[in-house]
Amino acid sequence: ATLAVVRGIFDCDRASLVEGVGPARGRIWRLRCEDAAPEWPGASHSASIGPAAEDIFERAVAQGGVWRHDDASGASIPEEGRERYGVKAALSVALRQPPDNACVLVLHHCR
Repeated sequence: ATLAVVRGIFDCDRASLVEGVGPARGRIWRLRCEDAAPEWPGASHSASIGPAAEDIFERAVAQGGVWRHDDASGASIPEEGRERYGVKAALSVALRQPPDNACVLVLHHCR
């Protein structure tokens, strides 16, 4: 329910919370929860997270702040995100930093 509120505030098509478990090298990323518009279904909790997305999450955690990904920013969406999930633009924000498990909020725009 919380991600539905976040999705409404930011007028995005999908909001996800991903968690990285373990040390930076070899950290395992997994989808914790997600809310998506019906026309833009997201990943299932069992879906694997690809290396390009893992790299985005690692950079968000290492450098903090908000990471914008779209053609205009020069940091384009990885091919898998564009093709598999229809993502045209995204924001990634590190919410929790190591030594605890890393946590990143991801907002997708697909329209």
